[in-house]
Amino acid sequence: MTDTQRNSPATRAASASPVLAIQDLSVSFHGRSGENQALKGISFDIHPGEIVAVVGESGSGKSVTSLAVMGLLANNGRVDGGSMQFRDRSGKMHALEKLDDAQRRTLRGREMAMIFQEPMTSLNPVLRIDDQLTEALRDHQQCDRKQAHARVRELLRQVRIADVDRVMKSYPHSLSGGMRQRVMIAQALACDPQLLIADEPTTALDVTVQARILHILRELQREKQMAVLFITHDMGVVAEIADRVVVMLRGEVVEQGTVSEIFAAPQHAYTKALLAAVPKLGDMREHR
Repeated sequence: MTDTQRNSPATRAASASPVLAIQDLSVSFHGRSGENQALKGISFDIHPGEIVAVVGESGSGKSVTSLAVMGLLANNGRVDGGSMQFRDRSGKMHALEKLDDAQRRTLRGREMAMIFQEPMTSLNPVLRIDDQLTEALRDHQQCDRKQAHARVRELLRQVRIADVDRVMKSYPHSLSGGMRQRVMIAQALACDPQLLIADEPTTALDVTVQARILHILRELQREKQMAVLFITHDMGVVAEIADRVVVMLRGEVVEQGTVSEIFAAPQHAYTKALLAAVPKLGDMREHR
């Protein structure tokens, strides 16, 4: 991203109250072999209109963070300490770690939404796309089937799908990986959430399709002024899409700051190793 992008309205919005404030969050999983502490007192904020990338290797805790926020931890996982304060569109604060299942379901979709790495695990293989998106809309919004269908068409156009009629009548398996991911983005945006979580949404895609999906996400985020939590292991992706970056290692936050700050002068050895692993980033930092 350029310095001009860093000074965009989306970035300046960071001075507002955070949409999500994570403070000293600890999460553990319990199994036959004992306890595994996945998160060890992590803290960071996400503000309106900005994209925060959480980056780290497999097992660093980045995906556990997103699942904890969404209330989707496995049955053997638990929040041991800390807080996750979420501000909804009315300004009301919610302590996510204290919500019951019904309260979480109310927030999911309407106020918070998530895009997963592999759409085929989230899309119903026996339902056509129009039926799936219409069903999701009617679950969260008071609208009849005709209104829901019109909204589905609008959403698919928003994610730059040209042949809307064909896609609406298709089953997930008949669509390309990139097209399925666009459908997942459309579904996540159905209720205009305050917070969008994207967990490695482009990892399984080839480079060209990945670039298109990142561009679509960035454009939609700017249009809607959403807060986005973007999970990735790839510093090249961070450079393309994020305003700020949180670097995680073995369940801890080891460094965080604006993308410009982290790329220009990384402090932690692990951050330096991540940047060194992507040759192009050396040239990118020189031109900032």
